[in-house]
Order: sequence, then C-alpha cells, then structure tokens
Amino acid sequence: MTAADLCAVIALLFAEVPAERACAQAPAILEAADDTFGPELLAAIAVRESKLQPDALNPRSAACSTMQVLVYPARDRRRACAAMRADLTGLAGYRAGVERLHAWRLVCLRRGTPGLRCVLRGYNGGARGVAGVIWRRDQIRRALARMQPPVVRQGAGS
Repeated sequence: MTAADLCAVIALLFAEVPAERACAQAPAILEAADDTFGPELLAAIAVRESKLQPDALNPRSAACSTMQVLVYPARDRRRACAAMRADLTGLAGYRAGVERLHAWRLVCLRRGTPGLRCVLRGYNGGARGVAGVIWRRDQIRRALARMQPPVVRQGAGS
C-alpha cells in the first residue's frame, strides 16, 4: 500500500476528514504500522479518535494526538502530550498508539482473551472494557459446559 492509496481511501470513506489532512497523515500512518496492527486499523482508530489531527487534545481526559493516547504516569502527561502534539506529521502519536495497542495485546493474551476485539476494548475502555470481554467469554464457557451431556462412567464390575 502506498501513501497515495491510503490517502484516497481515507478521503473516500471519511467525509469528516479533509483530503489534505488525510494525505498529510498517510505517510506517518504507514511508517508507524507494523505486522500486527496495520495501516488500515491505525487510520480507522485515528479518524475516530481525532479526525487525524496531530495536535488534538481531549480537555476532559488529557488524551492527545492522532490516536488520543493517555500517557502514564500522569506526572509525565503534559510533557509527553506537548511533544506528540508538536509533531505535525502525527508520527509520534501513531507510534504511541501502536505501543498502547501492543500493551493491550499482552494484557489480553495474559488474561486468556487473545484477539483484536479484546485489544480494541482495552484501548478504548481500559480495564473495564477488557473485563467485559472476559466476563462474556466466561459466560459463554459456562453456557457451553451446561450444554455438554454428562459423562457416564462404567463401573469396574459391569
């Protein structure tokens, strides 16, 4: 995929993002993407989170940049956000977003709920989002266990 291809698709699918911004951000999206989290996913998240605005800042949560990353620990948030927002290519924001996605991927793997759904719930909703996935997984497992016929064991003298 080229930056021009990604730009064209973003401009076609997301009318709320100006084509100029889509084209300016496409190279950074491609550079930050990796084998696990591709450019299509990064673009979709960034469009939803910030409309691809590298200087975006959520005044309520202090999440910042293209991927609306919430920097931890909180004492580092202002400095880290200032650096990400100053990078008008958006690359710093996309890289921070990919790091956060990988962190959630590990959390999901450790909790026994691998998959993109768990990762995206963690990215979007934090631990509560992941807990919802785990609760649903366990609910499904319990229902399946109830559906299994009981195992009948033959006695030794039969």
